[in-house]
Amino acid sequence: MNRGITQKQYLELVPPTEEDARSSQMRILDALKEKGITASFTLPALQKLYPICDEADYNITVSLAWNGSIWQAVDLEAGDTAAEHYGYAADLGSTTVVVRLVNCSDGTVLAEESEYNRQTAYGTDILTRIFACKDKPEVLQDIRACTMETFTLLFEKLRQKTGIAPSDVLSMVVSGNTTMIHFLLGLDPFCVFSSPYAVRADRVGFLPAKEMGFPMKGCVYCVPGKSNYLGGDILSGMIATELYKKETISVFFDIGTNGELVVGNREFLLCGAGAAGLAIIRLLIAMGLDPHHVILCDRHGAIYEGRDDLNPQKEEMAKITNSGHKAGTLAEMLVDADVFIGVSAPHCVTPEMVKSMAKDPIIFAMANPTPEIMPDEALAAGAAVMGTGRSDFPNQINNVLAFPGIFRGALDVRASDINDAMKIAAAKAIADFVTPEKLSAEYIIPSPLEEGVSAAVAKAVAQAAKDTGVARV
Repeated sequence: MNRGITQKQYLELVPPTEEDARSSQMRILDALKEKGITASFTLPALQKLYPICDEADYNITVSLAWNGSIWQAVDLEAGDTAAEHYGYAADLGSTTVVVRLVNCSDGTVLAEESEYNRQTAYGTDILTRIFACKDKPEVLQDIRACTMETFTLLFEKLRQKTGIAPSDVLSMVVSGNTTMIHFLLGLDPFCVFSSPYAVRADRVGFLPAKEMGFPMKGCVYCVPGKSNYLGGDILSGMIATELYKKETISVFFDIGTNGELVVGNREFLLCGAGAAGLAIIRLLIAMGLDPHHVILCDRHGAIYEGRDDLNPQKEEMAKITNSGHKAGTLAEMLVDADVFIGVSAPHCVTPEMVKSMAKDPIIFAMANPTPEIMPDEALAAGAAVMGTGRSDFPNQINNVLAFPGIFRGALDVRASDINDAMKIAAAKAIADFVTPEKLSAEYIIPSPLEEGVSAAVAKAVAQAAKDTGVARV
């Protein structure tokens, strides 16, 4: 039984006679039914019944595509072309799009091509793109058009490599995170990152390719997501690795612009996320920052040893930070402070709070898509250096600068751990890209798209793994 979403069936039919004057359509449908296939015809396939059936003496190949409910005849060809059965498998990443051309008859990959997602013109990170098109349908359509342009370019590259045109391909399976699927379908994705986090669609299933603007004859299948943060990309990985079938507990990483982690086996699956603030402080301390000069704040204000509402993680940090046991609001803690690092909520820092800080303060407002304070407000209030997580402002601080290189370096030496030394090596490799002659208040960190960043990070991480004894090759 065919378990794919397309199939090609070669049929040797008896031509009509006066004794058997069934239509060409019914001859095909009846022959398919004898093979256990109930199908219907699309209009393009109906229009090919003549002259193909007559010219081929009713020896024809029917291309079938599953639409989620029934098999549909989407194309007819003269003779036996069942071996010429092609499909696309696409990974719609926020930074990179990869498409494989697959021989669906035997599952072999005929060719693979990748390209930067042209959506990056609207921001190297997802959140900047989401913010760019919020309540702007024309921008949303522009971003969708960029997505389609990327696919068109990849299809052409695959055609040049194999001679197989998109019109020869039956269907495509697309895997992407929830936001990418929203962009592909032209759906406003702001819901992905805003309360109550109810997305527009997460199980769109099969959609006619031509209706979506693709040249394939059948359908485009979007791998379903589970939630706003658990999309079809990581679900595809779990399916491909059969993590959900394993007896032993295993870990699956999806390493891209963003990184996701799934741990589990046949009994349970857990997709987790970590707290950025605590991780940042721990790494800065590992790099030499005196923790006594650090004050952590949560929504209730300063964290200090003895506060009675702290969880174990905050209690741990309270023991080594804020040695003066200062208590109070974020505004009170910012008075005379040199640096603010925010990874929390939009608009929680005001210009007045920046003015209360030490002379020429550094502000890293990393909340996305709306930072703790907008750059123009912070700079006008006296900030010397301003950084955000967005690509439409200078000094974008984004995990895409680190993730690919860190994991590439770790994998290259088969590292048994990703330790602080490796993270510090990555940070220094990124910083080294900014030469003294280029360094300015608006350029303290390279762009994620600068050539060579990932390779430099990978090299530094691999060496740090060797130096600390966690490399296994």
